[in-house]
Amino acid sequence: MTPRQIGRYQVKRQLGTGGFASVHLAYDEALESDVAVKILSEDWSFDVDTRERFLQEARLLRRVRSSHLVPVYDVGQLDDSRPYFVMAVADRGTLADRLDERGASVEPSATDIVQLAAALADGLGALHAAGVVHRDVNPRNLLLVSSDGGDGTSPPSATALFGPDEQVVLADLGLAKDLRLPGDPITIVGGTPRYRAPEQLAPTAAIGPSTDCYGATAVIWEVLSGTPPPALHELDRRLADVSPSWRALFEKGFAPDPEERFADIAEWREAVIELIDAEISMLDPTVPSVERCPYLGLSSYRPSDADLFYGREALVDRLIERLRFERALTVGGPSGSGKSSLIGAGLLPALAGGALPGSSNWLVVRMTPGADPLGTLERALASAGDEAASAEPTDRADGPAITVDLTADPPLLVGAAAAPLLVVVDQMEELFTHGASAEEQRAFVAALEALATGEDPDRVVCLLRSDFYTPCASFEWLAAQVTGHVFVGQMGRAELRRAIESPALRLGYKIERELVDAILDEVGDEPGILPHLSQALAATWEHREGRQLTLAGYRESGGVTGALEQHDESWWRGLGADDQATARSTLLRLVSPGTEHTPDTRRLLPIADAGPTARPMLDSLAAARLVTIEEGTSRIAHEALLEAWPRLAGWLDEERVGLRLHADLTRDATAWGRDGRPPERLYQGARLEAAHEWAEPRPDRLSDVEAAFVHESTRRATRSRPVSYTHLTLPTINGECG
Repeated sequence: MTPRQIGRYQVKRQLGTGGFASVHLAYDEALESDVAVKILSEDWSFDVDTRERFLQEARLLRRVRSSHLVPVYDVGQLDDSRPYFVMAVADRGTLADRLDERGASVEPSATDIVQLAAALADGLGALHAAGVVHRDVNPRNLLLVSSDGGDGTSPPSATALFGPDEQVVLADLGLAKDLRLPGDPITIVGGTPRYRAPEQLAPTAAIGPSTDCYGATAVIWEVLSGTPPPALHELDRRLADVSPSWRALFEKGFAPDPEERFADIAEWREAVIELIDAEISMLDPTVPSVERCPYLGLSSYRPSDADLFYGREALVDRLIERLRFERALTVGGPSGSGKSSLIGAGLLPALAGGALPGSSNWLVVRMTPGADPLGTLERALASAGDEAASAEPTDRADGPAITVDLTADPPLLVGAAAAPLLVVVDQMEELFTHGASAEEQRAFVAALEALATGEDPDRVVCLLRSDFYTPCASFEWLAAQVTGHVFVGQMGRAELRRAIESPALRLGYKIERELVDAILDEVGDEPGILPHLSQALAATWEHREGRQLTLAGYRESGGVTGALEQHDESWWRGLGADDQATARSTLLRLVSPGTEHTPDTRRLLPIADAGPTARPMLDSLAAARLVTIEEGTSRIAHEALLEAWPRLAGWLDEERVGLRLHADLTRDATAWGRDGRPPERLYQGARLEAAHEWAEPRPDRLSDVEAAFVHESTRRATRSRPVSYTHLTLPTINGECG
């Protein structure tokens, strides 16, 4: 508990908290001015080493003098013995706050960059001259304060990053290393991802001024581009659009080997100022503009879309850190939070780029459970083994391919995977919605557990809607994964701004700032809004003026709340009467109805089961971005469509009973076909009569095996006794029902 009064300092409110300390805004009653008070956390108050490091930070800030280092005014101890020190307050916030407010659509001026580079060089230069390395240079540790003589009321202009009376000062020496202190050469591992140099992850690596040059380079990147700096695994891709002169600076500043970086911060500053003076733009003007929509609408982002995926950088970094030490991970969140895109365009490209040791060679297996989760997993793993065996020699057990028997106890998985497997189970909730029996569910979970705990270093990532956490409690291993899940919540305002602006700028489009502000105000903190937002942006792009996305185009497209319905209705009205009937039938085949306690969900439809009438309609639905087609299967592009399009929602309500009957029929027919079509599994009595009554007028909604199942059930019942229902006029499909 933080006291309301600390000596002569009246504590007003908490400004922020970190792993070891918290910072509070306070009023100095003697000097009649606001100050910042940093207090060691209660959790660390009795740790001798941590207390010493905390006090060392205050000593360093007092010892090293620079107008661009935050000054320390006082030091003391609370009644509970926790140390604190008093320093200047960032009355204008931090550089991170300012960048979040501005976004990527407003370019910083040359004066801004010169001021920032000078502040970094002066503050870090003073530290380095005193034998101190900061080790955590990032925008949150760069404070904006009113300059001496400033009245503290002059904000920056719309095109300036800093106001005329603002000064940039460097703060937070909590991770700083004093190179002049004798003793253990081991350095505490730490730093902010994307800003920390690679050597900071190795406790015995040499730390020096070039470590801070890396962080300073990362800060300049973010200020110039409006996007977080690249991690090492994505550096080559991110540098592709940078002009040659700036590319050379970033390649040197981000060099993995400290010996190849700038020798000192003064050399770094000179290189930055030289490019600014030469008026060289960071982006390469020779990169052609691309006539490509920067947004995917309802579709999830895939690895090939990584160049347009922005806003989730911190969450991707978190997933990578978790996978560094864990072999199983559950990624949860509400529908529409962007889980699939996070993995597809965030995590998987990062791993392919080598974000973790050896991860560029991992074999990635992506699957959704569907109606036959265990069989789907077995086929996916066997396919991965075939690809691995044909690609290169293996370090695993001898054999031509992976041998898979997930029904064994314990499940069997051995063979020729040339590298560790990463199994990504998307739409994990299908385990509970697509008719798998309790036994099939247990077997599937046991198979995932075997993968994540076996001798080979395989990993499993499950993507799960948060409204399906409860059913997971029936499985001990899965329940433990859900307990430690990574939650994908609503994006913050700054993250949403990047997700809106950066894809357009990446492809050479301009975007009105008024448009971005209007979208952010409309979105607010509404959960599950991302698919609606992406659809609205895609529609705004369709209404663009030249190469500019405008507020007028956004309003014409219906905005976030209306774009999805407007798009879907426009497509629907363009169909003829027969095609409208086919579209309704096809879309309903792609929905698994919910129950009283569970919502409606998407359902996979194999293209081979679609039938001659529905197959062309699936192509039309895919062209309209209402359906995605991938690896021989089709599904509704996003579950948001089930509620956002009133027409489809109305169809679902009208046919909910029939859809549930069809879901049962799909489950039973699939199991019947998979197990060799045993006659004792066929329907009889009331179940057959209900299935017959539903299927008779809807033969176009049945797959081959479903039609065969109903036909054989009817024929068997007819042979055994007279029946009252009409002859089933199902079509002959591939000879199944002849």
